[in-house]
Amino acid sequence: MKKMLSILLVLVMIVGLMCGCGAKEEAAPAAPAAPAAPAAPADDGAIEFPELKLQLGHANPTTEEDQFHFLATRFAQYIGEASGGKIEVTIYGDSQLGGERDMLEGLQLGTLEMMVTGNGAVSTHNPSSAILDLPYMFLNREEVVAFYQSDIMDTIKADVQKNVGVVPLAYCECGFRHVLNNSKPIETMADLEGMKLRVVESDVYISTFDALKANPTPMAFSEAFTGLQQGTIDGMELPIATINSKRAYEMADYLTLTNHLYTALELVISEDVWNKLSPEVQAVFLECAQKAADEQIEFCAELEANLISTFEEAGMAVITDIDLSEFQEVCVPIQESYRDSIGAEVYDATVAFLEGLR
Repeated sequence: MKKMLSILLVLVMIVGLMCGCGAKEEAAPAAPAAPAAPAAPADDGAIEFPELKLQLGHANPTTEEDQFHFLATRFAQYIGEASGGKIEVTIYGDSQLGGERDMLEGLQLGTLEMMVTGNGAVSTHNPSSAILDLPYMFLNREEVVAFYQSDIMDTIKADVQKNVGVVPLAYCECGFRHVLNNSKPIETMADLEGMKLRVVESDVYISTFDALKANPTPMAFSEAFTGLQQGTIDGMELPIATINSKRAYEMADYLTLTNHLYTALELVISEDVWNKLSPEVQAVFLECAQKAADEQIEFCAELEANLISTFEEAGMAVITDIDLSEFQEVCVPIQESYRDSIGAEVYDATVAFLEGLR
């Protein structure tokens, strides 16, 4: 009996040791890799888009090659896709809803939701926006794109919302402006002397061509082409895309790429509509607008390169090899004369920013 008990006791001890060793092996395996951070919970239908029907106006032709219409159509497409079709944007081009000033007033009054506009209509109400309108302030497209991404631009956007009552969603381009005429090829600044050119009804444009020794003639855009054809003016100044969309290359003999002024475009929305959107939906509007604007700038660059050939094939002489240093030099005092009206802080910061790029 004692022998049997001894055997049982030994067996119990052996089993206990085996279980103890097994527990230790399971508790101390090889060190595992650090666990991945838990994935954010799925946000099923996180953004609740409102059902919206928005009108978007602009003053230009509704053609595929028009820079205003390109921006408008791309934004309408992207916001429609992002919202699953809940936000519908209807585009009215060709000034169907009025001129730019009329449409801007509509946004301020809440009778129109959105528009694509040239910067001039906005800078009339917001002084800091005029930094974009000065002659030879920007020398190339790369400088403009960098400036759009700067903190200075954030300040200007905030000023626009405060002073104009509309919210800028994104900026892109109407393009650099150039001189076209029926008198002679412009190869030096001296060739401009006395030339009667239709210009925008703006102090900046008039001052610029006064400094360039031309004879600036303010005239409504709708009258300019008739004036060119009838010879009451020698020429005008326009961006390349507008020369194309208005077929001005069929009316003028010479085009010189003077790059004298850059014309910014902006996509803006009524503050009344904006304030009714949730922060999440506002972020989607901004994302879609910026995507459309980025594509529009690339589109304009490619279009311009192709259009020069189109103009030449139509019989227009295009002067591309021109020394612009004298043009730029005589326009510096014009830039400086707007320092106080624009605001010294924005003006000085812009000059320093651009000098840093050159």
